Amino acid sequence: PVSSMTELETSVGRYRAPTGFAGALANTFLAAITIVGCAWALGIHNMLGLVLFKEQFLALMFALGLAGTFVVAKPALSASASRLAWFDWVCLGLSLMVGGYVAIGYPVLSADSASLAPQRWILGLVALFLIFEATRRLMGWSLIVISVVFLVYARYSDLFPGLLNLPSSSWQRISVYVFLDTNGLFGTTLDVAATTIVSFILFGAVLTAVRGDRFVTD
Repeated sequence: PVSSMTELETSVGRYRAPTGFAGALANTFLAAITIVGCAWALGIHNMLGLVLFKEQFLALMFALGLAGTFVVAKPALSASASRLAWFDWVCLGLSLMVGGYVAIGYPVLSADSASLAPQRWILGLVALFLIFEATRRLMGWSLIVISVVFLVYARYSDLFPGLLNLPSSSWQRISVYVFLDTNGLFGTTLDVAATTIVSFILFGAVLTAVRGDRFVTD
């Protein structure tokens, strides 16, 4: 449970152990990630006769992971170690909204993937902001700076010389591409994290719980 975080996690100052409703939410999100990941790996949706895109599953994992991050990761080292600020609640709500939009509407979205409808690129910008904010809380600014450099290059690549000179894209198209394309947020990286990594973490936790790790190491 979140309330029993290790001293190492809390000592670095990035994490908190929320109590009350926020603590229950954190436990719910983290448990849901495991349950949803296992259900997808076992093909429960196929057994129930549900036809789902993998991107719908990834969008749900995206929403749960981001929402959980904004509950357990502090926005600043000086922030409360047990209570969420209003900004945390806003980010949590936006995470569920953005992920839910794709999880529910992806069959329609994929049928017209070239559309630059306002709700698509606006939600794309919101998704990028949430990713950057979660990354800042967990890893610092380095990855954000690198990502922004590549986004700026995609927008102004026609101004670069030599081999770097390529046709540029509008901010709207970049936003929609990163948000909805299978090479963007819901691509290979999230796929590996939501399937392979979650499965291995769960396997390791079960192995430790039944003391199987002693059999392997002894």
